[in-house]
Amino acid sequence: MRKLQVLLLSDVTLGYAVPQMILMARSLGELFKAHVTIVEPDMKGRNDLMAVDGITFRRISTRNPPHDPVFQIEYARAINRIYQEIQPDVLVVFNAAVLAPLLLNRERPNLVLYYMLESLDHQYQMGGEHFIEVNRMATQFIDLVIVPERRRFAVDAARINWESLPVVEVLNIGSEVRDRRTLPDRCRFLFAGTLNSHTGFDWLLDERLSHLEIDVAGPTDSAESRQLLDQFLSTGGGSTKRRYFGLIPHHRLLSQLHEYAFRMVFWTATDINTLYASPNKFFESIAYSLPPVSTPHPQMLEVNREYRCSLLSQDFSREEMVACLLDAQRIFDTPGYARLLEGCRRASREKLNWSAQFAKVAKAINALALGLPIERPAGLELSDADHLDEVGA
Repeated sequence: MRKLQVLLLSDVTLGYAVPQMILMARSLGELFKAHVTIVEPDMKGRNDLMAVDGITFRRISTRNPPHDPVFQIEYARAINRIYQEIQPDVLVVFNAAVLAPLLLNRERPNLVLYYMLESLDHQYQMGGEHFIEVNRMATQFIDLVIVPERRRFAVDAARINWESLPVVEVLNIGSEVRDRRTLPDRCRFLFAGTLNSHTGFDWLLDERLSHLEIDVAGPTDSAESRQLLDQFLSTGGGSTKRRYFGLIPHHRLLSQLHEYAFRMVFWTATDINTLYASPNKFFESIAYSLPPVSTPHPQMLEVNREYRCSLLSQDFSREEMVACLLDAQRIFDTPGYARLLEGCRRASREKLNWSAQFAKVAKAINALALGLPIERPAGLELSDADHLDEVGA
């Protein structure tokens, strides 16, 4: 008897900051008792190939680098051949870049899940109006949309007439819960991610932070990032230690989280895409009982109001974030810090874990199979202006 086939099509190399894709793949395989295949491109500088029990990885080498316009065509042809070979029963797509097989083939899967980790604005930056139109073309073939931030989806859905599609909000939980047993012996901060002014990395050049011990990990793939990194490493005062680890695989980063007192998860909010953020780094830190120091995005505010598990700045300005980081240093190794740790543990037990999040997906899939309606996440009807007022952007 043929085993059910689940196929996930990705346009980025996994294992570098997209762990929820792996968790989704594994959970679907278990739910359907199916064989799971993940297709990914061979991206320069990202050499570690993931290895996960029960999942087959197929990495596609192309003559043109991701995400060059010619690459999009070359990659689409390659994933279409794999699609025709596997003939999946369940297809998971992440954005317009991998929708070609769904549109080109007459035979389609029994279930199509659109795991919309990227906003339409981000997709537009990668593929222009063509990507927006490809999303519209795929509307009739999508059974369920899975989104990390319901407010952002409300805006995107209106742009491509997806308001009637079934949708489930799955928070960007990207790691297993790991309750830390020991605390660091000093207050060291971690900044891991893109190094540019949009992510607030330039805020760390403020002289008032020169005494903080900060480690940095992330790519230096632009002149701006290299310049900012050089300035950052030179601003440490006295015996302050500042280190740069480069671009490291996600599993290595996770293994080092216990060394830190706080993790910086912040960036400026200048538009819908950056305001309605759902950063896996935020939830990942909480899962490891490492309190995040963050900017006040609506979803972070929502989580923190319930669990008090992070420190949030008053607004999205450099001044307020500097003040927040200094507050973090002051409360380290105090009862206030202990309360943050307990908030992380409680949040992880009750809601911020993958099992709780995937249960919503499994429930929706079961409802689809039975022809039942899917309950839409609360808050989809709120206007953009409501949330802009809430965070004071």
